[in-house]
Amino acid sequence: MEIEVRGRKVRAVVFDLDETLYRCSGEAEEKMWGDLRRKLVTAPEVLAKQGIVDPEEETIKKLVESYVEQAQEIGWKLSFLAMGGSEESFFDITSSLSTADHLSYDPDLVELLNLLMQHLPVHVFTGSVRERAFEALEVLIADLSGQFQNNKLLAGDDMRQATKPDLAAYQEMLDRFDLNPETTILVDDQLSEVETAASLGMITFWIQELNQGENEFSPHILINSLADLLDHLQIDDN
Repeated sequence: MEIEVRGRKVRAVVFDLDETLYRCSGEAEEKMWGDLRRKLVTAPEVLAKQGIVDPEEETIKKLVESYVEQAQEIGWKLSFLAMGGSEESFFDITSSLSTADHLSYDPDLVELLNLLMQHLPVHVFTGSVRERAFEALEVLIADLSGQFQNNKLLAGDDMRQATKPDLAAYQEMLDRFDLNPETTILVDDQLSEVETAASLGMITFWIQELNQGENEFSPHILINSLADLLDHLQIDDN
């Protein structure tokens, strides 16, 4: 059995978790991420760095806007560090968020993962902490989550060298999953993260709800949802 993408052989697939294996919008997105962003930008060390004491609501909103804008470019953790936060605080705050409370079983995701697993190894690489990530997988894919125990899931608190989107994190991920970047697909919603993966030679899919041509994001393949992934895979069962 062979899988190819644009003439390149594929031997493994690596998925991001948040906003990739599931996506939220509107009220659900605000419930899930709104409080987290507020906690991040009002962390004591961030406020101290910004020279802010007892911030008003309008100030918090501006801090959140600034944080999100920067995070889209360099990643959530690096944006928090740039605002004055620490890595320890980042993991403490993000681990307090239970995404599982806002998710539900996704039969389409289960079908997709089962199909891929018939042909090649499938991994999850996330900046979230392991406990939170696995709780989310248990809700999203139920019993199939057992496939991502041990060396099939790499989370932020598992990393020894760095965390996403640092280049060292991707090199560590490839080493620990024992993958060849030239034959590995990475699917992620963050441009900074697919760019890092592409710099190592990985086949990158950027999942993004945009009405723009994928050539603008070359070498990344732009997809609007995970359902579009299969449209780009040539699967030979012979």
